[in-house]
Amino acid sequence: MITCGDTNKTVEQGAAWTFDAPTATDNGGSATITILSTVTNQTGHCGSTFDATRTWQATDACTNSAQCSQTVTVVDTTAPVMDCSGSTNKTVQLGIAWTFDAPSATDNSGTATITILSTVTNTAGHCGNTFDATRTWQATDACTNSAQCSQTVTVVDTTAPVMDCSGSTNKTVQLGTAWTFDAPSATDNSDTATITILSTVTNTAGHCGNTFDATRTWQAMDACTNSARCSQTVTVVDTTAPVMDCTSSTNKTVQLGIAWTFDAPTATDNSGTAIITILSTVTNTAGHCGNTFDATRTWQATDACTNTAQCSQTVTVVDTTAPVMDCSGSTNKTVQLGTAWTFDVPSATDNSGTATITILSTVTNTASHCGNTFDATRTWQATDACSNSARCSQTVTVVDTTAPVMDCSGSTNKTVQLGTAWTFDAPSATDNSGAATITILSTVTNTAVIAATPLMRPGPGRRPTLAPTPPSAARP
Repeated sequence: MITCGDTNKTVEQGAAWTFDAPTATDNGGSATITILSTVTNQTGHCGSTFDATRTWQATDACTNSAQCSQTVTVVDTTAPVMDCSGSTNKTVQLGIAWTFDAPSATDNSGTATITILSTVTNTAGHCGNTFDATRTWQATDACTNSAQCSQTVTVVDTTAPVMDCSGSTNKTVQLGTAWTFDAPSATDNSDTATITILSTVTNTAGHCGNTFDATRTWQAMDACTNSARCSQTVTVVDTTAPVMDCTSSTNKTVQLGIAWTFDAPTATDNSGTAIITILSTVTNTAGHCGNTFDATRTWQATDACTNTAQCSQTVTVVDTTAPVMDCSGSTNKTVQLGTAWTFDVPSATDNSGTATITILSTVTNTASHCGNTFDATRTWQATDACSNSARCSQTVTVVDTTAPVMDCSGSTNKTVQLGTAWTFDAPSATDNSGAATITILSTVTNTAVIAATPLMRPGPGRRPTLAPTPPSAARP
């Protein structure tokens, strides 16, 4: 008798197993058990599964036998084992290329086929272009046992926009020149970024006048609130000198003695105001005559940033004015020949203070004059230190209206005796001209009766005795 104590059984593929050998008893005392057959069957099985039937036979010494079978069914109900260690969830940066990390799988049947079961993209709760994507893989063996494995890739955006500030570098501009801030541009891995002005700060500390620096800060922000900042500082400086208007301060020439002043210039500046101060006033007498000179005044216009401009005016004080001669005491005059006389020297004044009077000429003219008479003209010249001159002349006419003085003391009337020789007694004469010519103007003979001719001078109380006039007189 053979006893198959273990019934058919099912074992999992991959699990170690053996047939369970039966026992046998026999009335002869013992029986020999032998394996009669072992039959493996894959029909109707999946993958590498099968069933195996072993038949044993117990034979006693008289060849009596009995058989016993056991069927072991090897099944596969074990899902493949997926190795998702390389497919753990991960976070990647937006804009970076990425892929899912496919898992691997092993199976007790030896192989498992991995397929993508689903890929689900989710944008809910994400900003901008970010999202998460979950891929589920399924590993299936030949017996349709399966296992699943998922990986979630979260695409985040923690990258700030990239601001291009190359056109927004700090710059310096001149006060008064129009300027603007140079806005930067921005790019972002999300494609767009919004640029806003974060602040504009103006600073006057450490600056002069109306100068300042202004700093504008821009912020570029993407949809995930990542931000970057960029600043530009514009320094407004004043290196421009004031503009001086010297049109009214051109050089000029004034006459000595005339009141004058310097003509102060005006100034404008890009800062609004400029202070004009007198830098120097230089008086120069070199190369000038008398009290003349030139004076140069230099003004400086300074703005609040100490930029300066200069303007000069030279006033040349000249003396082209002739001295003024007072000839009121040197008028022409007529004097009598023989009378002492002199020229009457004029006086002179000059705007320089003094003038030197010199005799320029003395001309004596006898033409058209009689005797020793003449006219004499003296010309004086008054010259100042700048050789300006004036002239004044006086003509003295020496005339002779004085008759010669005749000395008739030797030509007194006389009486001579008829028949006695006689002559007239010629007089002598003197003249203020030095000489006088005596000529016989007339000789008149008179025979008319002469009433009486005094013979003697009457004395006191006596009457003169008269002589009869002769009928004729002797002619010389």
